[in-house]
Amino acid sequence: LEFRRVLFRSPEARQWLTRGLALDPRPTVIRSKALAAATFIFLLQGDTEAALTLRDEGSALARQLADGRALAHAMHARGMVAWAQGDLTGAIPLLTEALHRARTDGDDPTETFIDLLFLAMATAFHGDARSAVYSAETLAVAQSAGAEWSVAWAKWALGVHHWGHGGNQRATGLFRDALRRAGNTRSPG
Repeated sequence: LEFRRVLFRSPEARQWLTRGLALDPRPTVIRSKALAAATFIFLLQGDTEAALTLRDEGSALARQLADGRALAHAMHARGMVAWAQGDLTGAIPLLTEALHRARTDGDDPTETFIDLLFLAMATAFHGDARSAVYSAETLAVAQSAGAEWSVAWAKWALGVHHWGHGGNQRATGLFRDALRRAGNTRSPG
């Protein structure tokens, strides 16, 4: 069974997250990280209402803890919800702050990468010229990690940037390479 099916689509992932959060309601940075992860997974599973509740709990917890790591997790969740709801204008500053906080105080390189990737996509879809920088950085990070699935996503984001700025031929090449890489990889996505 592929990891992505278990994590993103399986009710089991949801059950474990819900159970884990219920077992330890103490206000900790670990809980803030779990709330952010659950928000993201619930969004991927299409349960926006539950994701909103988790996002709000995570934001309140981050304010209570006044901890940089918790604030990074909360901004990540807020940015992901805005992105998922199609609010790119709202998502861009939230994801920008999430990325800044993750780089400054964060404790999760995967969350930092996701912030960068979704910021690259949001700015590309919004027609924001900064998408070139974010997309190129996303690709460089993925390539340096040797993470093929992440390289595929980064190439896709860079393709969206080129497509939005009239570089249709370059975009087509990036999209094809992204699809080829994604088809050859059994990693999460």
